[in-house]
Amino acid sequence: MKTYQIFLVVSLFWYSILNAQTWQEIKRFSPEQTLHSIDFLDGQTGYTVGALYNNSNYNIHRTTDGGKTWIDQNSGYTGMRFMKIWYQDRDVCYMSSNEGIIIKTTDAGEHWKTLTTGTKEQIWGLYFTDKNTGYACGSRGLIMKTEDAGETWKIIPNAKQNLLQSIFFTSKNIGFAAGSNIIFKTIDGGENWTEIKNFPYTPPADWIRKIVFPSDSIGYACADIGRIYKTTDGGDSWKTLNSGVQEALMDMDFVDDKIGVAVGFNGTIVRTTDGGLNWLIMPSPAGIDHNFGIDMVDANLAYISTHRGKILKIQNLTSSLDPKLEAMYLYPNPCSDVITLSSTVDEFNFIKMFSIEGQEVLHVNKGDIIDGQININDLQPGTYIFAFYQENGLTTQKFTKI
Repeated sequence: MKTYQIFLVVSLFWYSILNAQTWQEIKRFSPEQTLHSIDFLDGQTGYTVGALYNNSNYNIHRTTDGGKTWIDQNSGYTGMRFMKIWYQDRDVCYMSSNEGIIIKTTDAGEHWKTLTTGTKEQIWGLYFTDKNTGYACGSRGLIMKTEDAGETWKIIPNAKQNLLQSIFFTSKNIGFAAGSNIIFKTIDGGENWTEIKNFPYTPPADWIRKIVFPSDSIGYACADIGRIYKTTDGGDSWKTLNSGVQEALMDMDFVDDKIGVAVGFNGTIVRTTDGGLNWLIMPSPAGIDHNFGIDMVDANLAYISTHRGKILKIQNLTSSLDPKLEAMYLYPNPCSDVITLSSTVDEFNFIKMFSIEGQEVLHVNKGDIIDGQININDLQPGTYIFAFYQENGLTTQKFTKI
C-alpha cells in the first residue's frame, strides 16, 4: 500500500480529455434544441430528435456514418416535444410525442406520417415485440397496444392515473411499464397489468424514468436523486443499488446483465461492468448540460443526447483496466483540508481533477508526486471528480470538499 502527496495549485480552464474511456462531443445542433432521445440501429445508423420552437419542422436528425454527419428530416411538427424513438429496422422507425402523437416512417425518414392513436395524452414510452405488435405508455396511466404496425391502437383500461414513462417487454407476453411511483407487469401480452407492490420506492416520490431488462430475469430501473434499482427474478422483487450520484437519472441502457450506463442531470454519466455493484462516474465533455438519452450499441460503443442539443460518443467504454487501478480510492471523503490517495499499484501515469461543471483544476504527472498527503485547502467547497489515468483507460472517483 502506498500513499502519495499532491500539493494542489488550482488553475481553471475548460477541459478536454483525449484519453481512453472518454466521451467526446461529436455534434452540436443549431439552433439549440432539447434532444430527449437517441437510438441507433447499428454502430453507424441512428436517429435523434429535438424540440424546435423557431417554426421549423426539421427536428429529426439521422446519421449513417456514426455521427460524423447528420441529415435533418421533417417531422411535420414544430414546437413539439418528441420523447421516444423506436428504431424497428433500416427503413421503419417510430417516434412518440405530446398530444397523443406517434409518427412513423417506412422509407428511412424521407417521409413521416402521423398515426391515429385515439388519445391526446403525452406518449412517453414505445416498445415493439415484433414488426406488428407494439406498446406505448404515457400520462394519466396510459397504456396502448397495436397489432398492425401502428395503424390502429387499443387503449388498455387502467384504474391508476400515474404518469408512465418507460415500457419494456422481455418476451411476447411479459412486459413492464414504469413511471411516477409505480411499476406494472403484464404476463398476457398487455391485456392486463398488475402493480408490483413490493418495489422499494424512496419517499416522498420516485419517478422511474427508465426500465430495461438485458435478460428475462435481470432488470434495472433508474429514477430521481441517483436511484437505481435491480431485479434478479424477472421483476417480482427489487433492490436498491448505490449509484454514487444524487442527480436525477433520465435514461439507462444495458448490453448484457452486467454492462450498462445511466445518464442524467448536470452531466451525470455512470457506468457499471459488474451488474450494478459498482458504478464509475465518467466526466462529460458537455459539462453540466443535462444528459437525456443514452443508447449502447455494444459494450464499447455508445451515444448520448443532451438537453442543449449535443451528441456525445464513446468507442471504448469498457477498455481493459488494471483492476487494482479501479480499486484506488480517496479518504476521508468528504474532507475539508487534507486527503489521502490510497493505491496498491504504481501503474497510473497521471492524475486530473475536474470541477462538477467540467473544468480541469489539476493535472499532475506521476513523477511529480511526492510522499505525503493531498492538500485541498486552496479548493472552494464543492464536488470534484478525480481521474486516474492509465495507458489503456482511466478510473474516476467523486470527491466532496467541505
